[in-house]
Order: sequence, then structure tokens, then C-alpha cells
Amino acid sequence: LSDLGLYSLAATFGGLVGTLVFGPFWSFWQVERFRIKNNANAKESFRKIYNALLCIGTIVGLLIVAYSFPIISIMASESFQPAASAVSPLLTVTILTYLGWYLGFSFLVTGNSQEIAKNTFIFAILLTIFLAILTPTYGFVGSAYAGLAANFINLNVVYHRSRRYYDMHIDIKPTNLILVANILLGYAFNALFLALDNPILYMLVITIIFLVI
Repeated sequence: LSDLGLYSLAATFGGLVGTLVFGPFWSFWQVERFRIKNNANAKESFRKIYNALLCIGTIVGLLIVAYSFPIISIMASESFQPAASAVSPLLTVTILTYLGWYLGFSFLVTGNSQEIAKNTFIFAILLTIFLAILTPTYGFVGSAYAGLAANFINLNVVYHRSRRYYDMHIDIKPTNLILVANILLGYAFNALFLALDNPILYMLVITIIFLVI
């Protein structure tokens, strides 16, 4: 139960990027993508919108991860503070999920929605395997990284399968590199927070870093 509580707190922060970025975008995008499909430069538009969504989601996600460490330390009791270590992988899971839905449009627009069901089974198998391997040893953090590993592989599977039906001219390699960098930066923020050992000082340093960037 305590692991579930820690996972739930981390998932609340991890889901914020969906609330702030992907959710509002998706409410508009579900209809708009079918209109764009009829344009002469549709594939170029799909590629540019994907890249913009990836960049905005990643930047907002990094802000959420960076500030989650001091916020959790201030708002939660000491027993809940380990939840911060699972925010980065769970937030990346949210980004991966929405990007996978974006690429899944290729199945819908070509009348191959059954391929989405096939991919759901592939993902379920991947997630079960990773959960069985990581959760018993690493607890709720292992579960978070199990979801990350399954979603990361799933995004690449969806990408390669979807191109056979409708190629949006999206390059997946930069996405993979950005998402790996996102996880590494999460580790860096955690190390900085522990090194400074002062939530207020950490927030000041982080704010200066982001303003400079």
C-alpha cells in the first residue's frame, strides 16, 4: 500500500504534462487532423506539428520534473518524498503515450483501426514482461521504469508499423534521443537537489538555469 501511495503521488506529477500540454492539444487535434489530411502539404504539416508537440511537451515536462523534487519535499511528509524519483519516468510515459496516439492516426485514416488493437496486445505483453522483471526488485520505481521501457519500445513499434499505411515523414531518431536525454536530465536534477540539500536554494538555481536556457 505504501508503494502504491508513492507511485500515485509520482504519477500525479507525471500526468501534469498531459493536463497542461497534450490534453488541450488533443481535444483540438482529434478533429483537425482529418481536415489537414485533405491538404496538399498534409505530410509536411503532420511532421512539423509532431516536432513542435514533442519540443513543447519535453520542455514543460523538464520544468515539472525539475520542480517536483522541492515541491514534494515541502508539501509531503518525509515518508512520501521518495516518490520524486519516479516522476521523470512516469512523465516520460505520458509523453510517449500521446506521441504513440499521434502516430496511430496512420491506422485510422487508412481504415486499418484493427492494427491499433494488435498494437495494444503487443504493448500489453511488453508491459507485463517488464513489470514482472523490475517490480519485485525495485518496487514502485521499478514499475515506473517498466512502463517507460514498454512505452518506449511501443512507440517505435507503432512508428514502423504505421509508416506502411500512411507515412507522415516523421523521423523517430530525434524523438528517441530527446526522450533519453529527458530521463538523464531527471537524474541530474535529482543529484543537484540532493547535493544542495536546500529546496529554496535548489529552486533558485533551477530557475536561473531555465531562464538562461
